[in-house]
Amino acid sequence: MGACPACQGFGRIIGIDWDKVIPDPKKTLKEKPFAPWNTPAYEELYDYLWDACRKHRIPTQTPFEELRPGQRDILINGKGEFIGLKGFFDWMEGKRYKVHYRVFLSKYRAYTPAPRAEILGSKRRASLFSWPARTLLSFAI
Repeated sequence: MGACPACQGFGRIIGIDWDKVIPDPKKTLKEKPFAPWNTPAYEELYDYLWDACRKHRIPTQTPFEELRPGQRDILINGKGEFIGLKGFFDWMEGKRYKVHYRVFLSKYRAYTPAPRAEILGSKRRASLFSWPARTLLSFAI
């Protein structure tokens, strides 16, 4: 009951901004297009990426935006032992109790509108509760 479970009644959902994660999709995988992995702390994740590219026959000299949808899906969602970018962010979310992880995550977040169905569903449920001839102020008296 109550507010939309997705947005808590605010009408916006926080999530990963993929334009910040992959700021230049024209870069090839060899040119390291994934911004969060271009830091000394996470640069080693490219080694796992190279292994996944060999295993799943993903070309590393092709720009990210020109990869086939199935290939991009493997890079983003992971497959097998390779966790992908979403898996990386899921792992980071599990560590967000530490300040530096929260700061890191905040660089790649954005607010998006809540799904319209969720907003409308919340309004429909809220309209079930009404008090004829009463105002909100009258409850305070």
